Amino acid sequence: MGVDRTLEISYRLADVRGADDQARAAVLRDADFAREVGAAEDRELICAIQKGLASRANEHSTFGLFEEAISHFHRTLVSARSAATSA
Repeated sequence: MGVDRTLEISYRLADVRGADDQARAAVLRDADFAREVGAAEDRELICAIQKGLASRANEHSTFGLFEEAISHFHRTLVSARSAATSA
């Protein structure tokens, strides 16, 4: 990795087992939004941050600190793992 290269990794999880058509449609709508709108916005921000890294003005950048979806994902993942290991 370097200030002139980017590695982008995306994860998408959805448990639609037992979900009705409306719930499945909501999952697909959210995934489409994340892929088409959210990813484009994130990519633009990442590129701007990366260009600034070359100046060495900052030692690091925090990305997504206040995005509730990220926090919710991690809380849900921890909860699911805890339930699985205690069962």
